[in-house]
Amino acid sequence: SDLAYLDVSNPDGSDRRRVAEGDDLPDLTSAYIWYTDGTALYTFVRGYDKYSVLRLDEGGAACFFTRSIPDGEDYFAVGCWQDKIVLQHSGGYQQQPLNPAGAAATDEELRAWLAADEEAQKEQTKNLCLLDTAGSMTDTDMTWRGDAGNVQLVHNGAAYVLNESGLVTKFDLTAGTAQTRQLDLQGTLLYGVVEGARPDGWIPVTVRDDSEGLLNPETGVYTPLPTTWLKDQAVERSPFIVAASDTMLLVKYGEIYYTTPIPESKYKRAYLKMCFENHIERYISYYFPLVA
Repeated sequence: SDLAYLDVSNPDGSDRRRVAEGDDLPDLTSAYIWYTDGTALYTFVRGYDKYSVLRLDEGGAACFFTRSIPDGEDYFAVGCWQDKIVLQHSGGYQQQPLNPAGAAATDEELRAWLAADEEAQKEQTKNLCLLDTAGSMTDTDMTWRGDAGNVQLVHNGAAYVLNESGLVTKFDLTAGTAQTRQLDLQGTLLYGVVEGARPDGWIPVTVRDDSEGLLNPETGVYTPLPTTWLKDQAVERSPFIVAASDTMLLVKYGEIYYTTPIPESKYKRAYLKMCFENHIERYISYYFPLVA
């Protein structure tokens, strides 16, 4: 975009200067999750058939890692450890077409397809990968089945995999070992937000009754969050902490707009799966939205 630009400054905002703008910047509209090592910003772009990692610094923006991803396979940045970015890799699986005839799917057909797709995903193998800032990636032997969940936190040298039943698999990133533990939670987890993990090891989660709270996967302690904001005076939303220091909090409010449908395209299914993964209720409400 001609209006895009990249500025850098000192931590206090002083000495702000422009280092790239316009066509010198890649398309960042689909970039998500940002990390920094103190010298550059790193972000990730999930395209239809490839996964890319970008570095943005005073020299501008550049892609330093790209990996092709066949249908059903995926990468997702889940945290940092030492001088590495930790990625979750999901192996491919056989994905059946939603409607081979090309006709619009009914609500029942979509639910049946999502249920079958979720079962296929449970059979796939997932593992951790370590990516350095030179673009070299190492596959590790830290693996698990799809039904064990996804990485929701990287903290103190460990990666925590969590599923909806509250099963936690803790991987020691130094030793490469794994420990499992079943948490005693009041309800079934709908999802966590990996980019919302707090520096002190708590992650925001939503349970089946739509209550939102913070979960410590190391101790199993769950703390409900009070509702602090109402969208349209009806839909409850609670904030989660993105980052924290001794004196400041960066708080994000999550919300999904149900206004007009996503246009039909070959990227639609991949986009929706990336956003909602296996959560059929959220997928249905987005796939068949109310028209404002």
